[in-house]
Amino acid sequence: MKRQKLKVNVVRAPTNNGTLTSPDSYRPRRTIQELGKWGFVSYLRELIDAPDAVMAYLCKQYRIYDIPVGSEKTRQCVQEVTSSANIDLFFIPTVSARSPGARYQVRRSKYSSNKIVANSALRSAEYLNIKVNPEDMNQIELQIQQLNKESHEGSAQLSAVNREKQTLEKRDNEFRNQKKELMQQKNRRRTLENKIMLKKQNLEEVKRSAVNMDQVKSKTQQAVSQLYMDKQNIVIKFVSKIETCVDGSIEKGIMQIKYAKHYIDRNKIESQIREINLTHVELHQEVERAETAKVESQQQAKRLLGDAKKKTGGSPSEALTMKFENYPSDLSEIEAQIHEYQARIDCAGNIDPKAFDEYNARKKEIAELEKRVSRMDETLQTKRSRMEEVRDRWLNPLKEILAKVNERFAKYFANMGCAGEVDLYAEDPNDFDKYGVRIRVKFRANSALEELTPFRQSGGERSVATMLYLVALQGMYACPFRLVDEINQGMDPHNERRVFEVIVNSSAEEGTSQYFLITPKLLPNLTYNKHMSVHCVYNGPDILRHVDWKLSRFIRKRKKLRYADDEE
Repeated sequence: MKRQKLKVNVVRAPTNNGTLTSPDSYRPRRTIQELGKWGFVSYLRELIDAPDAVMAYLCKQYRIYDIPVGSEKTRQCVQEVTSSANIDLFFIPTVSARSPGARYQVRRSKYSSNKIVANSALRSAEYLNIKVNPEDMNQIELQIQQLNKESHEGSAQLSAVNREKQTLEKRDNEFRNQKKELMQQKNRRRTLENKIMLKKQNLEEVKRSAVNMDQVKSKTQQAVSQLYMDKQNIVIKFVSKIETCVDGSIEKGIMQIKYAKHYIDRNKIESQIREINLTHVELHQEVERAETAKVESQQQAKRLLGDAKKKTGGSPSEALTMKFENYPSDLSEIEAQIHEYQARIDCAGNIDPKAFDEYNARKKEIAELEKRVSRMDETLQTKRSRMEEVRDRWLNPLKEILAKVNERFAKYFANMGCAGEVDLYAEDPNDFDKYGVRIRVKFRANSALEELTPFRQSGGERSVATMLYLVALQGMYACPFRLVDEINQGMDPHNERRVFEVIVNSSAEEGTSQYFLITPKLLPNLTYNKHMSVHCVYNGPDILRHVDWKLSRFIRKRKKLRYADDEE
């Protein structure tokens, strides 16, 4: 076949639990007698002679057991058959040159539910039209059995040879281990001999370089004396420091006592001020009560004056007139005189004469505190200016870096048909602990940019955004290598392919770091380039030896598993 460059298609016959499915298990929906009124004489399967495996495959694949074959009567009533017989496919055989055979297929439109009838003429047979001699087939089967028997014998001999080979390999490994142990013993012996030789040389050098003990003792005593002197000086300095600390502690205690005294005096003054304020409120209430009493008195005076006029006949007596002449005739003067007497009464109360002095001292203290607050405001403004200067010194370069990252990030998302951006986010510009990098993405055309969070996007979309952000960052900082582990988990094939292309293109640029991508799987037909290497790691206690690794064997096993999956 290789010399003639022929291609042969191979199919697998249907099986059930490893047993070939019988063609008799396929039954038509209706018997041929039910279809006899339209001229159908048999089903297509009854007109074919083939082995059970071929017949079972044709029944399963093409349903020849349910395709009827008609006659001239069927040709005459083909309109009735296609409209009411509920037959999707049937054949009419060739009778003569004037009546060629035909194939009719009935379908229903998906849009209008109308029936569509398609017919085509039958062609002459081109394949499978050669007859086979059964005797030749039997002879060939005998030869195949003989060859199978010889093959089994050869397999048994090959197994025996393999067992003998394994025995020899086992002995060879034992000999290798023995050789390895002997070499290790030889190396250990050589190492010990070298150590003994070095020790002997060191011993001879020690003997040659004799030490003068008197000189060593003298030098040691001098060093000890110098150490004692240094220790004495350190003790003297330590005592001096302790005295300084004691004086500082005493001064601190005095200052604390003064502070406590001033604090107590301040509390006393504040209490006196509160008492004065309470007294002032009480006096004000008394004044209001006096005003009310005055109004009532005036009303009563008017009423009494009216009564007096009635009793005196409209004019007072001389004695009464003389008494009234001693008082002012103007009402305002009378009220002023009343207020004067009231003020004298109020001033006659028990009031501390030091309250006004304390009030003036408190007012002076408030003025000093206001000046101090003003100075502190100026200091605060100065520190704020310095803080803004320092903030601009690092914030502007940070914004420039994020702008470059955002440009690369947006470009990668645009290549995927999506949108994304990166910016610096801060609710309060002066709260540096809450500064952060905000990533916003959009994976659908009809949606707006949304912040990347664990709740808005799916796991695959978060993986895509995270990977593209890392790729955008790698151009800003240099490092020996980068390692990413299973970043494609949770991605759909489309996003996984896009992200892989971005990683390949960015890592292949000149001056970039070495990139390691660890993944349990790779999609077929990915984009690779000459700067890449794919390493497949096979490890474990049950891994095959390299001599038993046969790629063709694994391919055959994989094909068998695929056929088994198709049958299920």
